[in-house]
Amino acid sequence: MRSKAYIFLLAILVSAVSFSEAQVLYKQNHSLNTALKVLKYDKDLKNAGIGFYAIDINTGEVLSKLNQDLSLTPASVQKLITTATALETLGPGFKFKTTLQYTGNIDPQTKILNGDIIIKGGGDPTLGSKYFTATASHYFLDLWVKKITEAGIKYVDGKIIGDASLYGNAIVPATWSWEDIGNYFGAGPCGLSIYDNMYTLWFNTGPNIGDSTYIIKIEPEIPGLIIENHVISDKVYSDRSYIFGAPYTYYRYINGELPLNRTDYKVKGSLPDPAYFTAYELKKELKKYGVGSGEASTLRIEGNDYRIDTMKRNDLY
Repeated sequence: MRSKAYIFLLAILVSAVSFSEAQVLYKQNHSLNTALKVLKYDKDLKNAGIGFYAIDINTGEVLSKLNQDLSLTPASVQKLITTATALETLGPGFKFKTTLQYTGNIDPQTKILNGDIIIKGGGDPTLGSKYFTATASHYFLDLWVKKITEAGIKYVDGKIIGDASLYGNAIVPATWSWEDIGNYFGAGPCGLSIYDNMYTLWFNTGPNIGDSTYIIKIEPEIPGLIIENHVISDKVYSDRSYIFGAPYTYYRYINGELPLNRTDYKVKGSLPDPAYFTAYELKKELKKYGVGSGEASTLRIEGNDYRIDTMKRNDLY
């Protein structure tokens, strides 16, 4: 009887070992590992740094890994993690809110606002975005003007102020590449964003290698923006130009190459100051509808002397 028990336990042990070996073999032959081996031994990637680590979220088991402790600068794939985190934290039904406010008082006789209009940013990345049908028409500007006039305001005896204080003033982290931050993909997060924090340059290029290129249009038109163009025409098949310039500055230097013999070739850059440009766009829209105002500004520009956070704000929208 005892010998039968030993045989039974031995059979269980052998089965467990076999299963464990099968699991190890399965992991070694997992499609992830196969793909990683291709990358690891690719001659074109011999100088590249590759790090990978994948686990089964249900069991915690490591499915595949390669240089998992190597320090690397994350690329655009990092957006998957931040997007997933936002969905889990905020929920799929969350909506960002940009608030229109005013300080001071409205004279019922003269229809003059003795105060400022404030655009309080709520971190909305889609305001005026071309990537969404509901925002691409710039309807929000018409809506804001409507709310201002419905409040009985015919003139703003103050400023139009963009308040982007939600995320602070450092819209571009200090570690970001100088080669990136002037271009559209280097636009930083801002408490008050507009038009994807981006502008577009239209180029005409020459028929010969080394020919000059010419900027024929900038959209949207940004007041004070100066661009020094050193881009040449070359035998390339895509945009090889780079825009250099720091946040909040309006001098841009662009060099590199663009394809030969093109008209209306688009190159995209990052807005120098999204909050200011939002205020500027509202000021311009108000003027179009006959509502005068003072200059466009931002909370950052006004500085600490402008105690907007201690002033009473009235909501318009």
